[in-house]
Amino acid sequence: MASESFPHTHLFPGATTTVVISGPHIQVLSSPTGALLRSTAADDFDPACREAVLGSGPVRCAAVDAEFVHLVTVGDDKRMKLWKLDRLEVLSERELPKKPMQVLFTRDGQTVLVADKFGDVFSYPLHPVPNPVGATTDNASEEQTERDLSAPHENASGGSLVLGHTSLLTSCLLTPSEKYIVTADRDEHIRVSWYPLGYCIESYCLGHKKLLPSRSFVSAIHIPSFAPDTLLSGGGDPAIYRWDWLTGRPVGQLPILEVVRPFIKIFSKKRKRGEDDEDGEEDGEGRPKAKKLHGRRGRANKQSGVEGGGDVEMEEGDVGRAETPTAQAGASTSPVPTSDSPTEPPEPTLALKRILTLDVDGKRTILFSAVGATAIFVCPYESSDACAITFRDFGRPVLDIVAAQGDGQVWVLLDAHWTDPVGSGPAGSLVQAVKLVRIMPETVTEVDPSASPLLRLLNSQCLIEASDSARAALDLYADLTALPKNVDVAHDPMVRTDKKNAKEAGKRRTRELLQAAQNGSAAASDQAVVGEAAKDSAGANAAPESKKQRSEGDA
Repeated sequence: MASESFPHTHLFPGATTTVVISGPHIQVLSSPTGALLRSTAADDFDPACREAVLGSGPVRCAAVDAEFVHLVTVGDDKRMKLWKLDRLEVLSERELPKKPMQVLFTRDGQTVLVADKFGDVFSYPLHPVPNPVGATTDNASEEQTERDLSAPHENASGGSLVLGHTSLLTSCLLTPSEKYIVTADRDEHIRVSWYPLGYCIESYCLGHKKLLPSRSFVSAIHIPSFAPDTLLSGGGDPAIYRWDWLTGRPVGQLPILEVVRPFIKIFSKKRKRGEDDEDGEEDGEGRPKAKKLHGRRGRANKQSGVEGGGDVEMEEGDVGRAETPTAQAGASTSPVPTSDSPTEPPEPTLALKRILTLDVDGKRTILFSAVGATAIFVCPYESSDACAITFRDFGRPVLDIVAAQGDGQVWVLLDAHWTDPVGSGPAGSLVQAVKLVRIMPETVTEVDPSASPLLRLLNSQCLIEASDSARAALDLYADLTALPKNVDVAHDPMVRTDKKNAKEAGKRRTRELLQAAQNGSAAASDQAVVGEAAKDSAGANAAPESKKQRSEGDA
């Protein structure tokens, strides 16, 4: 294995063709023989096209149609590329309005669905529809106006809005009949809508526990092929849930937290206020856009020559101090392995990456993986007992799991160059970038590489060298930062104790003094009322006594 290479982040195995994506590069392989057919990193690949591939950055989302004819990829530049696999050439490019979370093909391969960070799902025809020259009829104008009004933002690439959430979308799938579309978001909502009429909502699958507000999200959903009326879902909750998705009724759950927690080796840094980039907007260098300052501070920065006219980022608790662009460039919000003090170990974040189901010789199995965990987990499908979960630890974080063509076989993609910062793992040892395992309800066994030419090629010729900066740009564990919500009290905008709130503190002190003065006035008033009442009572008692004395004098 190369000393430093891109990990395989996407794998699409087919009966005759396999597609593997590593960083920004795409490779097409022969599944039976394991021969490398085409690659964007090959010397004979078009240099101009290679520059365009590298300029798009790492591939974030990808999908292959059922016939393995077309491939769709999206990089950091938010441009959706349509590839023809037999020649590995780009047929078209379209700009997406927001950064996508997932792309998928419909069964006929003629429509591409894109779920983005703004919470919307758009559908695009396979090939862009050209705009005829001079086509400015009234009907076209009315159609464009209606489309603009139906979407929360402009879609210059002709996408049709299917549905929208008010939160960041995390997963999306079509039911086997393609009559419904199931979407999940970061606010633990699962919605079942009609397809393509997404505004017609069939049901909601609500019931994920809010044990910790920051962990209440759904990141993985799956419909088993042998149980098409059942939906499996999981995310930051301590269990995988089963649903009757057509009615939204929960039908069971599988506790997983205590089994998965020991294998989570990647810990995320806490975000600061303003780093919750739901819509995916970035600056020209791939960093989240800085928060723009308004008022006197923004004008002062603009007059002092700060680049961007006051678009600077303020640290929590800082007063009137802006980071320079140089300092900003070194900032990073991506999760990194950390080792805190032994007395306060970092709290692992559970975020399910993938849920799969297998049916081998009538034995049904659930298989799942978690972001930053070094193991995959297997359990009988009908079980609801955490003790029935078995695992296979690979010593390296599992990036993804993909069902293979063989019965009960699964491809496991690993971050082979990761090293444990605390030295408890197999640091320094050579680990394959891809594993092929055979799954049974109670066992997980590795397939011998000599038995699979494709496995041997994925761990040798398909490894593409990469620099440290190129590998860091992959941001493999971004979900650990993006999915949990920032609910730390220290970041609550309504609770501030820094110098900027001196004016509010003065107002609060004034209110306290006024309240105390009012309480004192009320007490004095009560004493005066009691005194008047005592005088009246004394006068009333003295009146009968005087009357008695006058009567005796008359006698």
